[in-house]
Amino acid sequence: MCIVALGLGTGLRVSAIVNINIEDIDFITNTIKVVEKGRKVKEVKFAEKLKNLILIWLKDRELYYNGGETGPLFYSSRLQRISVDSVEYLVKKYTDHLPKKITPHKLRSSAAMNLYGAGVDILTIASILGHENVTTTQRYTKAYDENKTKAANILDSML
Repeated sequence: MCIVALGLGTGLRVSAIVNINIEDIDFITNTIKVVEKGRKVKEVKFAEKLKNLILIWLKDRELYYNGGETGPLFYSSRLQRISVDSVEYLVKKYTDHLPKKITPHKLRSSAAMNLYGAGVDILTIASILGHENVTTTQRYTKAYDENKTKAANILDSML
């Protein structure tokens, strides 16, 4: 749940999520220091609901993995840092019952589309996603606009 929430709540790439250490999280400023594509270090903001989910996970992590106050945020069953492949497997396992195929990248694109749908400007979304070029971000907004057009056509067909 916490991994999915991090994807949806921050728009982070799965590679960044698996590399988060507990000491990278600042619960006072609600930020996470992450290493993004190209080894760029950036701080990502998160909101209160995600903060609460992370805190719940930290309690579970302590209980089930004897996790301390430092080290990887997410462990595998072998007490190693969780891998990108493991996250892909877990997301698939827990979302297989849904009518749409959900992947870690789909969580990222959903975060972008939700921001765009809520009226956040494209430059801010590009910054949040870590895109150097805004045209990369426009892929998500194009998909959002196409979905709105489909929805309008469905409603129109009901008239």
